Amino acid sequence: MPGETILHIGYDPLLTELRQQVLERAGYCVITLLGNAAVRAEAKMVAADAIVIGSGGDYQERLEIALWLREHVRGVPVLVMSAAADEEFPPGISKFLADTARDWLIAVDSIIEKARRDTRARAAHK
Repeated sequence: MPGETILHIGYDPLLTELRQQVLERAGYCVITLLGNAAVRAEAKMVAADAIVIGSGGDYQERLEIALWLREHVRGVPVLVMSAAADEEFPPGISKFLADTARDWLIAVDSIIEKARRDTRARAAHK
C-alpha cells in the first residue's frame, strides 16, 4: 500500500540500497537500518506499518532479529526475505522467497492489508 512506512532491515549495503529504491519507487516511505545492532538501538522509535528483513544476513541472524521484533515491536507485521526454500520461521513471521521485485512488493502489500483486516476484526469484537 503506497504511502505506508516500511522499516527495512538489511545486511548487505548494496542490496539494501537497491531494495530501498524499489520500495521508494513503489511509493513507500522507507526507513532503512543496517544490521541487528542498529535495529535493536532504533526500531522501537520507528512508527512502521510493516517490517521487511532482507535476505543478505545469514539465517540465524535474520531469525534472531525477527523474533526480537515480534516481541518488541508488537502489532507490526514482519516479512523475512528468505535466502532458501528450506528456511523456517515461527508463526507470526511471514517468509517470502522473492523471485522478482514485483512479487516482493505484492508480498509487502499483502502483509499490510492483512494487518489492517486483523485490526478491524479486533475492533469489531470490542
